[in-house]
Amino acid sequence: MKVRDFYQTIYDMIGDATPLSTDCGKLCGSKCCEETDAGEGMYLFPREERLYRTHMADNRFKIYPTDLYTELDRCVYLYTCRGCCDRALRPLGCRIFPLVPYKKPGGALSIILDPRGAQGLCPLAAGDIRNLNEEFVRAVTRAMQFAVKNKEVCRFIEVQTMELLEPLLEKSAKNL
Repeated sequence: MKVRDFYQTIYDMIGDATPLSTDCGKLCGSKCCEETDAGEGMYLFPREERLYRTHMADNRFKIYPTDLYTELDRCVYLYTCRGCCDRALRPLGCRIFPLVPYKKPGGALSIILDPRGAQGLCPLAAGDIRNLNEEFVRAVTRAMQFAVKNKEVCRFIEVQTMELLEPLLEKSAKNL
């Protein structure tokens, strides 16, 4: 399956489902859609950066290589927002936020609240997943179950889990 078709299938699975039945941006002043500082943004899923090549002149976003790598020697890219976007062009990470896939190597896939968002960015990420729109959680779960069948995506999720999510979850558990 071509990269564009693969991601379009995932985007279609999520559809218009949103974390709340109302505009969640009213809770926080749309912090996740504000212009970001250097080094802040949304990690792109494997090869997702290819979808943005024709839009790079747009100037509402930038894509940077990061120091995060999968075992496939493929660098993970960071999408940084300028504060406004064409919602149809949002990366997968933005579409599923404040949720994130979580999977340790050899373990089962889970969908959790993104601990990166819980650090003052998103009040929903600091709450309880049961407070989110059930349709949204189900749509993200189905989409990630489909996505993780791709070896590169599966490895990306495992690396993200171990390198980015686990340290934050361990830190927050120690603070309880």
